Amino acid sequence: MDPTRAGAAKRASRVGRKTGWKMTDHRPTTQTPPLTKRGCFTPTTISEVNEPVDKNDSIVFHLDYLKLTVFAELEQVQQAVESGLFDPAHVEYGPWEDDGPGKRWKQILRNVGPTAILVPKYVSAGFCQVELKGEACAKFSSEQLQGLMQYLTDSEYRWHSSRVDLAFDHVAFSPHMIRDAIERRDFNSRCLRYEDRDWNENHEGTTAYLGQRRGRKDRKLRVYDKRGYNRCEAEFMGHWARTAVRHLASTSVAEWPAMALSLIRGMVDFVDSSANERIERCALLPWWSDFVGDVDKIRQLDDEDRRKHDEDIARDTVAEADRRITRTARQLLPIAEALGVKFLYDRLNHHGAKRLRPEDEQFIVDLRRAGQVAFANLPSGEIDFTPF
Repeated sequence: MDPTRAGAAKRASRVGRKTGWKMTDHRPTTQTPPLTKRGCFTPTTISEVNEPVDKNDSIVFHLDYLKLTVFAELEQVQQAVESGLFDPAHVEYGPWEDDGPGKRWKQILRNVGPTAILVPKYVSAGFCQVELKGEACAKFSSEQLQGLMQYLTDSEYRWHSSRVDLAFDHVAFSPHMIRDAIERRDFNSRCLRYEDRDWNENHEGTTAYLGQRRGRKDRKLRVYDKRGYNRCEAEFMGHWARTAVRHLASTSVAEWPAMALSLIRGMVDFVDSSANERIERCALLPWWSDFVGDVDKIRQLDDEDRRKHDEDIARDTVAEADRRITRTARQLLPIAEALGVKFLYDRLNHHGAKRLRPEDEQFIVDLRRAGQVAFANLPSGEIDFTPF
């Protein structure tokens, strides 16, 4: 048996022994125990059932947001999305529609889904971003989204995810239950604090947050009922998005819900804080235990793409330097042409050296380190990073 499938079967067996229930995956040829105590289907599973399944009685897992950074030219990224996602999904698509510029973007192009490609303002950035919001994620199956990731890898594009939202629909707990648990400090988390809580209520419904909407945390949890049912959604950005999506790309879609639950448990568990003075020893609240079963926590994922990430950071730093030069090039070039580069550097140093802030000093350090990486493939001596 495939080691990955064997591991999944072993984990599922442990869950079944603990909870005492059993459920069919409803696919034509295979059966698997449920991944939570109420059962968990992926969208593809539900579309393939032989018998009707009441979605209101079954938890449905899916991606609700996916943003991929692809280090390639716009035309290459367009072709990758068409060949890696649209064509395998057999969807009709036409020319990409230009929605014009955005705050950070030179162009925002849209196609079926709607799937968006975001083109940065500065050519030196060297990347585009592919964005699939909730509606676009719902347009494609989990296998098709995974197929796009695998296509990028097989085509030897450098890419990573900058954000992914993992969602469970029809959970048995409500935003009010999450809010009350947070107010009682009935949660155990290493990355989220009581001060990170938030609450929103309007005519559409209510949302409880752990990780503020406009906060800078790279992991957040929210539960809302705005669609007529309860949805639990975990948002991952930065390092967590990169590593989580890399693992999703190489993991069977059938195991995605279990992996998502493990990632959520690594972010936060809701517990009975009155049971023990040490929060990590407290038992899970019953409704949370019913949701997560006995999946293990994932507190950290190995970033197999760390070296490439470091290269990406280096290129971003150099790109920021190029942006600063671009903003002042027209005014400074005549001075350099007439009086020489050394004169220009001396005057910049005279007027700016005493005004540098700590972040400016750090940028100097980062840029020197990044420059060696970003221009490592240039002929020796073509760029000299030694200051005047």
